[in-house]
Amino acid sequence: MKERIERQLSRKRNTTGNVKLAPGGIRDIEFIVQSLQLEVGLHQANLQTGNTLEALSRLTAAEYLTEADAAVLVDAYKFLRVIEHRMQMMNNRQVHQLPEDEEACFILARTLAYRAPDEGDQLREDYNEQARKVREIFDRILPSTED
Repeated sequence: MKERIERQLSRKRNTTGNVKLAPGGIRDIEFIVQSLQLEVGLHQANLQTGNTLEALSRLTAAEYLTEADAAVLVDAYKFLRVIEHRMQMMNNRQVHQLPEDEEACFILARTLAYRAPDEGDQLREDYNEQARKVREIFDRILPSTED
């Protein structure tokens, strides 16, 4: 299912900067959590929760995720959700794509408390780093079947 979504995004040339659907985005984190819940949660009711952050905590406590992986996923999830919410407030509609326009990216970065001279670039770098870390964990836990 995840691979199908990524193929559709790729065809639309909309893979980079989509905080929700791009590789390393919110959906990857949710896929990790839900896959682990499906795999082991049937026999452990305490792992069943619809709250992604709570599920990450429970999966870590049950040792299905390492503390290091969970910390990366929690940090990335919070970071990506804040970006998503700020973009939606700025645009007054559902938006998941980081702005390509420099001024819009500068404004978004400012709403996220970036204060360096190159706020927009720093925001993009931070996004790319978070996405890379998430995707690394995703690939390790849910390896692709398309190879």
